[in-house]
Amino acid sequence: MPSPPVRWLSGALDILHRLVEIFVVLLFVAMLGIGLVQIVNRYMFGFSISWSEEFQRFAHIWLVFLAVGIGYRRGVHIGLDLLQNALKPAMARVLVFVIDIGWLVLGSAVVMTTLRVMEVASRQRAPALRITMDNIYLGLCLAGAYLVIVALSRIIATLWSLQRGVES
Repeated sequence: MPSPPVRWLSGALDILHRLVEIFVVLLFVAMLGIGLVQIVNRYMFGFSISWSEEFQRFAHIWLVFLAVGIGYRRGVHIGLDLLQNALKPAMARVLVFVIDIGWLVLGSAVVMTTLRVMEVASRQRAPALRITMDNIYLGLCLAGAYLVIVALSRIIATLWSLQRGVES
């Protein structure tokens, strides 16, 4: 049975996962709604919303990058199932652990690179939305941080189960 701090952390992670999923759904609904309003306005009333395309493009970027972490957490990304199934269980666990380390490195690289890009982007504005571009890149940074959290939680869970297996 996990200790109370581990249970608390697990509960906090569950809340974080749910919040990210809700945000992605709301972002998708906003994109869909704004796109629909844009189409109705253009074809029924003869005018366009100047910022709708830009909003949809930037929201799509946020949505895709956040969905990477959700997909990884749920195990729905394309994987090395053929190789993993061919390996003995112990080696398969090692492969999964190495893949989790790779995701951790990827998420960390996304965060570090995006932070550098955001410094430059803070001096640029999106033409239609008139917000600074660092706000757009913030989505990549948050998605990378979420990916790091998911990878760390999987790595810790793997190490925890290995430790529990040794103690038993």
